[in-house]
Amino acid sequence: MIEKDFFVCPLCKDKLEKKEDRLLCLKCNKEYKILNSVYDFSNLELSEETKKTVEQFGKSWEIFSHIEDYHKKQFLEWIYPLKEEDFKEKIVLEAGCGKGRHSVIVSSFKVKHLFAVDLSEAIFVAEKNFSFFLEKSSPSLSTEAKINEVTKSGNLPQTHPERRGEILPITFVRSDLKKLPFGDNSFDVVFCVGVLHHIDNIEEALLELWRVLKPQGRLVLWVYGKEGNFWIIYFINPLRKFITSRIPTKILRIFSFPLTLSLFLLLKTIYGPITNWGKKESFLYYSSYLGSISPFPLKEIDNIVVDHLCPSIAYYLSKEDIEKMIMPLNPSEFKLRWHHKNSWNVLIKK
Repeated sequence: MIEKDFFVCPLCKDKLEKKEDRLLCLKCNKEYKILNSVYDFSNLELSEETKKTVEQFGKSWEIFSHIEDYHKKQFLEWIYPLKEEDFKEKIVLEAGCGKGRHSVIVSSFKVKHLFAVDLSEAIFVAEKNFSFFLEKSSPSLSTEAKINEVTKSGNLPQTHPERRGEILPITFVRSDLKKLPFGDNSFDVVFCVGVLHHIDNIEEALLELWRVLKPQGRLVLWVYGKEGNFWIIYFINPLRKFITSRIPTKILRIFSFPLTLSLFLLLKTIYGPITNWGKKESFLYYSSYLGSISPFPLKEIDNIVVDHLCPSIAYYLSKEDIEKMIMPLNPSEFKLRWHHKNSWNVLIKK
């Protein structure tokens, strides 16, 4: 597979020509750089809110660059009913990869090729992290075995040695999800986990994800739910919108640590024991979700709190909102699941 053949100009959708360290559109004369093996299509106009959200999340992923075993279990819950075998020999688009946590996991699913896309500078962290662990894995292992080893590797450092230049089943792309640099009907599977609700125009991004999906392909989404999150919507959201999203992420982490520590202690002393560490429901408020994260270490709770407080853009979508967006696409299959009574898992087939 020649990865450059998948790219088109995100503005005019014409084919691109590769010239050394850049891609050129001969139709609209736009050029896009290739930086450290990352295809960079970020030189397009963005709203101020988008710029702020991208910057905040980019810094967050630089701070919280860990990958743990429990991330795979969590990811499979978010993309249900898709399973690991549904990715085998498929061409896959990850719409919003952040630090590359799910990129590493999906690359171990025997994909034919994965295109991991993010608009923030975290895309470079993802590329370096992925390369680092392939370099550190045993030279005798196959690429697939190395990637499997990555998922058990623990904390991610911020530097890496030079790449060996081996052919890897992954390409990192910096791009706005509303202007994807891919041709129509390019991907067998598209997944967008925890990203769509942070985009200033959700409908526009959804149409782009649908455009690049092949006929009979499947698109899976995980988004914040309106149902079950009223306390966040009416109390936390105003705080996020007018105060915490304007604080640089590194400072916000310090500012929010008392909240992080309080939540962590609540999980370890009450929600964890009563829900058997997320294995059963209880009478406690918000127990399905809080029970599910009760086994997590402090650094993960820290990450969760900061991610809820740092973005300028965060939408909470109702079941009705989602149905209104999905039905005009005329999917051949549509499954909607209320996950942990506070978020929505969506699967649609083209």
